[in-house]
Amino acid sequence: MKTTNKTDAAGSSPTVLPADLTALFANARQLDAAAVRELEAAARALDHDPAFVADYLKGIAVEDILQALEETGISKNELAGRLGKTRQYVSNVLNENARVNFTIDTLAQFSVALGRQLCIRILPKTQQMHVFRTLPVTVEPSPQFETQPIADTFTTGNFVNIPSSSFQMKEEYELSRIPA
Repeated sequence: MKTTNKTDAAGSSPTVLPADLTALFANARQLDAAAVRELEAAARALDHDPAFVADYLKGIAVEDILQALEETGISKNELAGRLGKTRQYVSNVLNENARVNFTIDTLAQFSVALGRQLCIRILPKTQQMHVFRTLPVTVEPSPQFETQPIADTFTTGNFVNIPSSSFQMKEEYELSRIPA
């Protein structure tokens, strides 16, 4: 795939774009300030539309379930068995177009069946949560560092460091303030 380097307006490090995207953007019309403001207003309106937010979050949940299936090697049939449901039920939940209205209970059942942790937070608009995935590593404990396992923890404004010797695959969480 042929790529093109493009430096952003601030002159920072170049962004590498595939040649087909470069060609697509070359033919795109420039947006004037009014069109940009209109798009920004439309995006803000979607953030205040509960149906849109629900569909968006369902999509994220489905992606997370599919990723967990892939990472663990669990088939949809095996997942259905673990849930005590049919394969058709699992397929319907994972089909974003099926419009299945699944609940927090459903998400909890899926997360437990997959050996995963379900995390649901309602945050002020001035905060956002970041999830940092780490790769599995093997580290020999060092006497100069404490290596006792630390549970997943949420903190506000502080990064949570989980020693790599205490996990196979962990996620680290950070809540950060969004500038007003």
